[in-house]
Amino acid sequence: MADFSKLEADIREALAQQHASKSISTAIQTSSREMLIEQARQHFRAVGLMDYLEREVADMKATGYWAKYTPNAVPDRASVSICFIPRKGEQPRVVSHGGHDNLCHLGFQSTGNDLRIYQFGPIDSLRREEQHTLIQLNSALFKAAYESFVDAAIRAMNS
Repeated sequence: MADFSKLEADIREALAQQHASKSISTAIQTSSREMLIEQARQHFRAVGLMDYLEREVADMKATGYWAKYTPNAVPDRASVSICFIPRKGEQPRVVSHGGHDNLCHLGFQSTGNDLRIYQFGPIDSLRREEQHTLIQLNSALFKAAYESFVDAAIRAMNS
């Protein structure tokens, strides 16, 4: 075999091994990430976050507010969110840019060991974000975030 042919074969073999190693590494990272996300989802359920928000949305609806509960809508993270309109009987209003000018949102997200609690709405004063570790998530934390969100939304949208 000529030097070039042997050299080319060796290079191709090395590249194939490198590609296989990268594929294995990517698969391991993806698998680890998926496991972390599933563990975060389980933690959300275990501490009662999912049930709590679902019950609160049902209560909002029962008292005449438009509200929506959305669990795990984002595939690459553990997530749960609610949105509601803090004016009884009002329905979502779509504005020209495709958004809504009367919805207020509260969400909890995690990609593993982190926790992001966020809220936003049509008024800048409703925008808030907190960072925690996932292990800090307990009923006291999510209830405080929920109560603060509802208070801020009702006050801001009805003043």
